[in-house]
Amino acid sequence: MIKMIFSKKQIVGIIGTLLTMIGVFLPAFSMNTFDDLTLFNHGKGDGVIILGVCIFALILLLFRKFIAFILVTLISSTIIGMKLYKFDHLVHDIKRDTIQALNGNPFEIYGISIINSAQLRYGWMILCAGCCISLGTIFIRNKKQRTAPQLSDTNIPNQSIVHAAFEMNAQPYNETKACPYCAQSIRITAIKCKYCEKMLEET
Repeated sequence: MIKMIFSKKQIVGIIGTLLTMIGVFLPAFSMNTFDDLTLFNHGKGDGVIILGVCIFALILLLFRKFIAFILVTLISSTIIGMKLYKFDHLVHDIKRDTIQALNGNPFEIYGISIINSAQLRYGWMILCAGCCISLGTIFIRNKKQRTAPQLSDTNIPNQSIVHAAFEMNAQPYNETKACPYCAQSIRITAIKCKYCEKMLEET
């Protein structure tokens, strides 16, 4: 069974991106007698672009392309920020223009009550929270995996050198010499003759 292990940076990025995607479908603008308006807007709004950008960001996270993920998140954050700015100014413009147009109208009070109900909804909070969480991955550092030190060829002695050193230090136990006292054949490394039991001088 294959297990995919996500880093802390990936998990935070995924949470932020998913929040942004959810915010696209939540109410962004509401007013009495009108249905709540979302950024998705039945597939006709800028929310479709934001969803596409978020899906691309998730793919980048899976492949640990964090720099590209931050750049893509900045693009979606810019789109959301521009839409929020436009919506906020749109609400103020509608209120101002409607109040001026209804001045002296018998339905002025009713019209003002409706236009005053126009407001931004909680969808913007989710969108902004998602963007902030995603951008927060900039401050998260992944732990470096410790790897065992690899031995290079320079650290491993050459086999021929080791063999030569062994041969130089090896004692020639099989070689013999004649005892200077009894002329019997003894080992070259002997310090006492086993025949005449005379001590031999070290050479």
